[in-house]
Amino acid sequence: SSTAKAHGALLVAALIYSGHNILAARCLREGVSPIGFSVLRELASIALLYGWAAALEGPPSLPLRAHRARFALLGALLAAFQLC
Repeated sequence: SSTAKAHGALLVAALIYSGHNILAARCLREGVSPIGFSVLRELASIALLYGWAAALEGPPSLPLRAHRARFALLGALLAAFQLC
């Protein structure tokens, strides 16, 4: 039922968020660079989300040529924000 799916999704989200905190604490305590950890986390997210989106909706397409410069700028701003 939809209620069971919603509860399952909430459980998965809670496990992901709590697991990330545990993993981050252990990695940073053991001397992993915070920037390196952040880069690896982003790369893993890209790979997982790309695979999930491709499985559900087919391969993604590039943005329209008129939107590419704005898309790249927003990506660069998001990357800079992650480093702050």
